[in-house]
Amino acid sequence: MKMRNMIMDTSDLSFEELDALIQQLRKARERKGEARARYQNFSTMIENMKEDNLVFCSRHTGEVLNPNDWVVYDNLAHCAYPEKEEE
Repeated sequence: MKMRNMIMDTSDLSFEELDALIQQLRKARERKGEARARYQNFSTMIENMKEDNLVFCSRHTGEVLNPNDWVVYDNLAHCAYPEKEEE
């Protein structure tokens, strides 16, 4: 089986092993989907606030929150969304 730039030989996997792999991949897809939705909601909230002339601003530094400066980090998968190529 070829996925993107990775080739996985599944011929030696039992049905149970293959099923477990599929379940793990589904969970990973679900977590990425959740991270994507959270990031999009975050970005939308910031944009909606801008339309009302409101911003999140650090009370210590004065820095204005910009969604492009932030990622959603998944502690379980040890990855961030959006990924580099999606920015």
